Parts: sequence; C-alpha cells; structure tokens
Amino acid sequence: MEIAYTARNKFNPTFGDSWTKYIEWCKLKQLEELISLDAVLCETSFVADLKSTETWENAFDLNSAYFADIYKSISYILSKVGTKTEFNLLAVAFEPNEECGDLKLDNFKFIGYDLLDQDHSTSALTNCGGFEETFNNSELNKNGLIDTYERAVEIKRNLLINNEEEYHADTNLWAVWRHKTIGQKE
Repeated sequence: MEIAYTARNKFNPTFGDSWTKYIEWCKLKQLEELISLDAVLCETSFVADLKSTETWENAFDLNSAYFADIYKSISYILSKVGTKTEFNLLAVAFEPNEECGDLKLDNFKFIGYDLLDQDHSTSALTNCGGFEETFNNSELNKNGLIDTYERAVEIKRNLLINNEEEYHADTNLWAVWRHKTIGQKE
C-alpha cells in the first residue's frame, strides 16, 4: 500500500453560519470537524500550479484523467502551504485492500475512510445529501468518515448497485490519517 499526502483546509464550527447551514443540510449532527478529501467542503490549503513541472513531479499518480491534489512528499506540501498554521495535513492510501486502522504512521492518527467519486473531488459520504438506501448518516464518525474497512468496502459496493445512474455513487476508497501536530492549533 502506497501512502501519499495532501493538505486540506479545516471545516468546523468556527466557520459559523456556513457550518450551521451545512449541518442543517447534511443532517450530520455528530460532526465535530469535517475532515475529507472533498474538494469543495475541504479545499486544498494551497493552489497547485498545473503548469509547473515540480507539481507534476510530486503529484501522486492515480492513473486517472483527474488531478486530485494528492502528493508523494510531505516536504513538497509544506513548501507550498507556506506560513499557513491551521490546516489538516493528511496521509492517504488509495484503494487499500486491507484494514488500515492498525497501520501506524509516524505522527499521524488514523481517522477513517472516505469515498470519493471518480474525479476524486466529491465525497459520497458528506457532500451528496446522503444515500439512505445504502448507509445511515449515524454511521459516519465525528469527522464524517467510516471507521472500518469492511463497512467502507460494503458501502462502496452498494452505493453503485443502489444508485447506478448517480455519478457520485461510483466511488474510490481512501484511507485517511491526520498529522497530530502540523497544522493543528496548539
């Protein structure tokens, strides 16, 4: 399993009205902070220069036509984040084939699994209004993720079976860890 990295802006109750409206819409009352690879809800912490060779040399290859702001190097990300002090530095694994909760990464804590559509930009878990025939919103943890590999794989499979006409239901599985100190408020 290959580990890659990304830096995402925080989205939590400090966002006031935006957070309140989001919680009312998604009905995820258990959320303490949304930590997701969703490109709209948790934007990247820096704008990638897609004309730069350096960007492409550091980009994680998804064998996809889509660019997902996922990189091979923490040092590259930190050089681009600059002086920003509050963000989520995430380690991620694309389409893992085993439970990742017990996998220890230095200075990172495993926080769950996200399911992103085929262009790696929209989370089917937290940015599609729910898929009640496939999973219950109460199954998502305090960060809007699924806790276990087995359940994440089951949801991924059933999303497409139950919603074959829905673009966001054809998903990619991502395991997610958050750095314990970098980007976290003291």
